[in-house]
Amino acid sequence: MAQGAVLNLAHDNPYYLDATGNTQPETVYYGFLHSLGPSTLKNSLWNGDFDLTATSQFDSGWELESSLGYSLEAMEDCTVRRD
Repeated sequence: MAQGAVLNLAHDNPYYLDATGNTQPETVYYGFLHSLGPSTLKNSLWNGDFDLTATSQFDSGWELESSLGYSLEAMEDCTVRRD
C-alpha cells in the first residue's frame, strides 16, 4: 500500500469502536495522502573531475608530455508520488 500504514487498534484504545460488541483488535489500513499530501523525492548531484599531468626529460633523449583536463556534471531530479 503506497503512502500508508497498517494500524492495529486494541479494544482499550479510545478510538476503537465496534458496533457488534467484539473486543478483538481491529486492523485499519490508513493512507496518509490526504492528511500529509503526496510524497516528493528530490535529488541533486554534482560531480567534478580535474586532471593535470606534466613530464619532461631532455639531454639524453627528449620527452615532453603535458595534459590538462576537467569535467563538471550537474543533475537534478524530482519525483512526486500521488498514489
